[in-house]
Amino acid sequence: MLERRTMVRYCLAAALSPLSIPTLFLSANLLFSGYPRECCGHMEKLQWIATTAIPLMSYAFSFGLGLPIVLVVRWRRRETMKLYMSLGAASGAIGGYLFGATVGSDFFYGLAGALCGVVVSVAFCLIAGIGWSGRSPGTSAPTPPLSSAR
Repeated sequence: MLERRTMVRYCLAAALSPLSIPTLFLSANLLFSGYPRECCGHMEKLQWIATTAIPLMSYAFSFGLGLPIVLVVRWRRRETMKLYMSLGAASGAIGGYLFGATVGSDFFYGLAGALCGVVVSVAFCLIAGIGWSGRSPGTSAPTPPLSSAR
């Protein structure tokens, strides 16, 4: 059974990590694009996309594709940021490709999905306390006491 603090960190990571995609999307558009300033109504459209459309897709893909990955990786006891990043990229590419096939640009959406999968995986690992090579020192389960036999 997960210790209580670890369980809380995993729940927070699952709730907050999908928000990394709309946050990056909105920030990049505001900083690097002239789109919000071009004409009236563009900023409202951008806000709607960043607060409604992208979070819905991000949460759907995170729980539909990411939750089974987290459950299997935890069950196999092989948690590392490297593994989560590679599986996030693969599942994001698959999800992006499938989404792109419905709108006609499957290759681009596959690449964008892989990038989004990596971003969400890194955010999940940072919030959950999973390091590059495993769990961070303060968040692992307690170790059994050493025996006195030598």
